[in-house]
Amino acid sequence: MNSASLPGQSHEALLPPRQGEGWGGDGVKLAGTGYGIRPSYPHPPPSLPLEGGGGGGDACCIYSIPQRTAPTPSSRALLGLILALFALPMLIALGLYAMHWRPAAVASHGELVTPPRPLPANGLTSRDGHALGSAELRGRWLMVLAVPGPCDAGCLARIDETRRIQVALHRNMSRVGRLVLSDAPDPPLLAAAHAAPDLLLARPDGLWRELLADADAPHLYLVDPLGNLVMRYPPRPEPAGVKRDLERLLKFSWNG
Repeated sequence: MNSASLPGQSHEALLPPRQGEGWGGDGVKLAGTGYGIRPSYPHPPPSLPLEGGGGGGDACCIYSIPQRTAPTPSSRALLGLILALFALPMLIALGLYAMHWRPAAVASHGELVTPPRPLPANGLTSRDGHALGSAELRGRWLMVLAVPGPCDAGCLARIDETRRIQVALHRNMSRVGRLVLSDAPDPPLLAAAHAAPDLLLARPDGLWRELLADADAPHLYLVDPLGNLVMRYPPRPEPAGVKRDLERLLKFSWNG
């Protein structure tokens, strides 16, 4: 197919005409076919004769053929930016893997008791002589402070710290109780228990007594709602660390 082009013109494809319509306008009909080419000018074009004339039955529908344009520098930059955004996380991951970087494990501030040691629901006698049972010892977490001797200033400071940790838990403070174990409560310890009605003060027996035997200074332990000893702390634990341990335990605990 050969056709002549004039400067400043583009072309439109002419489809076969509909019944009762002619080619119309300026254009060239391709001999032996039902198609033709019409030039499109930015200004009124010169008159070009149609091959075979323009009459009834030769009209057609006209569709413009779009010209493909080359990508602009801005579109290339945008495409490159999108590809870089997709590739960047993978490159970072590969770099961290090549440097053998691993996320730090979440560590507790106390020593985890493995396996947890079950403690009985009896074996504790309150300061007024009645036995503590499941109602006081089960269904919530317990901060247990074992005091092996007289309660000195350091012992009183540990008791105060347990209270501040409990209050710092805000809406979860009711899920944590406090228990002090002592063989012979002295006046300072009795005064501290009297000033805090929620503080349980008990004389231990049986397996509970082992917590006193393991300590030569006031030691803090955590007991879960089922009565299992799960964590022990050094003589002077960091209160913020104990609080973080409790927050983590309370977050994933469903039974207390």
